Amino acid sequence: MARPSKSGDLYKETPEYSSLISYYLNLHQTGIELDQRGRNILIEAGFIHQPVYNDNAETTEQTGSFHISIEAVEKEFKDRKITKADWLAHDGNPLLPNEQFIEWVDSQLKGMSHCVYNRQYAIYKLQAKRWLADKRRFHDCQTPDDERRFIIRERNRCVTNSLYGLNRYLWMKEGEDESGELKYIAWENQAIVLWVLDCGFSTIMGKLRQTGFSTIMLARTEMRARLKKNFFIKFIAESKDKAEEIFDSKLKYAYTKQPEWFKPTVHNDTSRKFSYKKILEKGTITGGNSSVEVVAPTKTAINGGQPNEVLIDECGNIAILTSMLNEGRPALFWLNPETKEWEMKRQVTCFGTSGDMDKGKGNFEREYMAAVEAWKERDFRHGLVPIFIDCFSKPGITKEKYEEEKRFYYRKQRLPGDRTDPKIQFHQHYPASIEDMFLKSNETLIPIGEIVEHVNDIYRLPEDQQPMYGYMEPIYDQTIETPDLYFPYRVIGASFRPVRHDSEIATVIVRKPPQEGWRNRYFQGTDPISSTTGNSDMASGIKDSLANEIVAIMKHRTRDHQYCFAQATLLGIWYDPKIPELIESNIGQTYIDWKKLHRFTNIVRNDRLPKHMQVSTHGEGISKKSHNANYILNKTRELVEGGAIIEIPQFWLQMKTYVQKVSPIGYVSYATENPNMYRDDVIDGVTYSHICAEIYANRPPENIHETKAVDASKRKLRYRLNDRNELELDHGSRIKSDRF
Repeated sequence: MARPSKSGDLYKETPEYSSLISYYLNLHQTGIELDQRGRNILIEAGFIHQPVYNDNAETTEQTGSFHISIEAVEKEFKDRKITKADWLAHDGNPLLPNEQFIEWVDSQLKGMSHCVYNRQYAIYKLQAKRWLADKRRFHDCQTPDDERRFIIRERNRCVTNSLYGLNRYLWMKEGEDESGELKYIAWENQAIVLWVLDCGFSTIMGKLRQTGFSTIMLARTEMRARLKKNFFIKFIAESKDKAEEIFDSKLKYAYTKQPEWFKPTVHNDTSRKFSYKKILEKGTITGGNSSVEVVAPTKTAINGGQPNEVLIDECGNIAILTSMLNEGRPALFWLNPETKEWEMKRQVTCFGTSGDMDKGKGNFEREYMAAVEAWKERDFRHGLVPIFIDCFSKPGITKEKYEEEKRFYYRKQRLPGDRTDPKIQFHQHYPASIEDMFLKSNETLIPIGEIVEHVNDIYRLPEDQQPMYGYMEPIYDQTIETPDLYFPYRVIGASFRPVRHDSEIATVIVRKPPQEGWRNRYFQGTDPISSTTGNSDMASGIKDSLANEIVAIMKHRTRDHQYCFAQATLLGIWYDPKIPELIESNIGQTYIDWKKLHRFTNIVRNDRLPKHMQVSTHGEGISKKSHNANYILNKTRELVEGGAIIEIPQFWLQMKTYVQKVSPIGYVSYATENPNMYRDDVIDGVTYSHICAEIYANRPPENIHETKAVDASKRKLRYRLNDRNELELDHGSRIKSDRF
């Protein structure tokens, strides 16, 4: 949202100029090419500093412009009217989103700037663009009937498409501007959120700071209550004082800036409540019996008064967020007697940044990560769609700006007694991943900045170098049946089946596929599960000792724990049918027994480990208990500090929340920050693959084809003269002589 400069006399506080600027700004926002007069007006007023943007632009690191093109749907709908059904992301029930929306949500969990193209969102934008291009205004109406029809049309448009309504009619209070106000033009990330809300989804949104979401949420709230009948919206702020402040500066101000013909009479105006009367006779325009109330958090705030919509601001600072959501959950849904399906009864929108961790007590993180987990499991009955608005989705936040701000925060030292680490503060303010939002001032194994940079470097890799997602399939010898085992036939190999990165059937992430013809090159480490119980995933890593690189991981959990066992096993076989595998033995005996039963016996024994890592019980695998935990930790540190290539994001994302823990007696260890929300299984699996490779360091990688060629070159062959007096090879003999 570009802030206009304090330019010359053109930008005057007169209705004529305000109307003219509003008109050209709306055209500019929708991508319609302005005439020279329009460009001059906006440039002189300080709203733009260059020609209007090209609607076909994409996200670029050079400009930091995050923009979704609508060119394709413009051609598709060239001669067609757009209706809400064209852009709605479900068939009438927000608890049953369509596949396109599911794919879009999956992609934006990496950050909204990484989201895939969504055709329905593009149609939503196109509808707003078309309506904004409509030049007919209220003062063009010639008769009372014309005025009435115009108001009804505008009411229906604003209720249907909030992007149109806010871009057309919202002015914001802006003390830094000479005029004291600013015409609203939606950023791309704001437009996307408006689309999600207009689709009727309940959401929980994590975001960077200073994105203006309180302003647009209050403005949308005011607009919907003003234009709908018998509609009650509750806006929950973090405190009573905050509620009164935003109510006056954002909600009331948005109302006062509406055209007089579009404002209902205010029936009730207190410090925190607005209620409306209808503005035209016979109820054609709404506002009758509708109200907006801004309140402080209470456990019963969501369902108290039976609001149609509930918005919760600054969730990170609300200590009773979990209690509030739990108490209000029964009122969110109802069973449709006709369809027999559960549907949303009221819409809930939660949004915020990480907040004050002491003040919020981690409730926002708990609820957000629960929503992410439910979404990944396709449990849409959870009700809250997780949205992540990363720093690069904000206009102006380029890679260069990100690094500039990073240097500013990283130069600062933590003051004595200050629990806030400036480095942590930077990543909370400019989150590039979900984990950044909830970073605590805890000590990570390596500096947090290095971890974040690893993640960003992976995300910036060219498309053809990005990790591949998929699952493993067995290759059978169907002449040998094994009816009593998991596999129906003897397994003689494995193949990798690629799928979309957001597919729920993806179990394996591959950075580099295996190079055939090698032995003693690939090594496997596995952090297994023992059964269907527990919270952990099963994870396994593959290390390429020749390249000093982690080339693949398996990470999955399902109720069928044997499927997890099979996926880890097949991944190893794919790289080397005889790959050594080091398994954590604490809870790994079930997996070890399963492998033995299926005759996959290349399991590293405990006595192959260095002496200081061996335990008295011997057997297979590595124990993470007792003294071994620190030795294993040293190997993790050695791996990440020793120049190993790890271009799989899941490893580094887990490293963000793998933090120092100090016991009451001063014992220092590292573990995942909160095992109910985060995992360390990939870290362990990858570390075990590194240890496994070191165990066999006396066996250097060997290319079988090259070895055979060398062997052949060393053979000394005997030749003889044939009957035609020609020299020929005597295939049945060898000699040590060099004569030939």
